[in-house]
Amino acid sequence: MICIELAAKHLGMNLDGALVVVHGFGNVGLVTAKHLAKKGRKIIAVSDSTSSIDNSKVIDVNAAIDNKAKTGKVRSFPGTEPITNDELLSLKCDVIVPATFEQVIHVGNAEKVKTKLISLLLKEQMVLLQLKQLASYMTRVSSLSRILWLMPAV
Repeated sequence: MICIELAAKHLGMNLDGALVVVHGFGNVGLVTAKHLAKKGRKIIAVSDSTSSIDNSKVIDVNAAIDNKAKTGKVRSFPGTEPITNDELLSLKCDVIVPATFEQVIHVGNAEKVKTKLISLLLKEQMVLLQLKQLASYMTRVSSLSRILWLMPAV
């Protein structure tokens, strides 16, 4: 999570009240969302293996964690709308945290991603060649203000 702070500083981004999307509300994504919310970042959408949810204002991360512990999924969290994974990745936000399976952002959907910062939480699932290909593609099709920032697993 320190890498998100460092990347934002490098880009000249102010993260106060930053809108964050977390793809993968499991062990790694859940801890990341909790930490970012504690630092004042606004988690607006999360997903797990069964569904994705959106609340354009802010998701109460602690309540979402409690709800997931009780129900086993994010889908039933009150005050949110169900969305598809593609919709989740195309939400306008400041930071996207893919904390799930490999290649969630790929050449086929990278153009739809509307964020300033992508922080990959690697769980040894991405090979260097895939990252190089994605970075090369995003540089060609995206504004130069975007950055692919790598971060080791929590």
